Amino acid sequence: MQKIQYESVAILQEKNWWYRARRDLLKQVIKSLPNKNKALEIGCGMGGNLKVIKEYFKETQGIDNAAIAVEYCKKEGLSVRKAAGEKLKFKDNYFDFIVCADVLEHIPEDQKAVDEIARILKPNGFLFITVPAHSYLWNNNDIRSEHVRRYEKAQIRKLVKEKFNIKKISYWNCTLFLPNLITSKLEKKKTKKNNLELIPKSVDQILYYCMKIENKIIKHASFLPQGVSIICLAQKCAEKPIKRGSA
Repeated sequence: MQKIQYESVAILQEKNWWYRARRDLLKQVIKSLPNKNKALEIGCGMGGNLKVIKEYFKETQGIDNAAIAVEYCKKEGLSVRKAAGEKLKFKDNYFDFIVCADVLEHIPEDQKAVDEIARILKPNGFLFITVPAHSYLWNNNDIRSEHVRRYEKAQIRKLVKEKFNIKKISYWNCTLFLPNLITSKLEKKKTKKNNLELIPKSVDQILYYCMKIENKIIKHASFLPQGVSIICLAQKCAEKPIKRGSA
């Protein structure tokens, strides 16, 4: 992303309804995990999610390929290094939990990134993914954010099928699916502003409460039928024990 996009995120992530709701969803996922030892966020941006992860895990690290993000996170007291998602310089089978929130859509070789995640994740460890949904929702914000693609559920299943078991996969942000569908078809004028900045503050709290309801539905009913994003919680397959010949 461009520098102006990171600066926008730094302002928005504290109080904006979408970032707050996504952090709530992340907390919901983390609380369901059996092991809270070592965690990593790939593409940690300005550290909003990383602060949440740090509350629950003994060791928390983040990576981002933008120097502005790394510097900002370090000033916030977070353990972050500069790195690309396709080249993870960590030991095999190291982390218990990895978060990849709205990152894969930026990576041309997304399968390579997921394979790298599988390498550094412990057997039975968990991966939490969020991505923008549906190519037909492609809009100016995707261009500004330098997205490579938007996803369908089948694409996410294909990315993780070799080394993971999917525990939950769902659409998310059903609340704004129809508005996004309409605006993606109608918008012509390009703007430098993030779409989230265009929503009036008076509507912010209403949208946040709508998303809180969605998060509860996902927790108890497992999925939503439609949405602007896709979320996926997957567990790395356990390593098969080596069969030794009889003596």
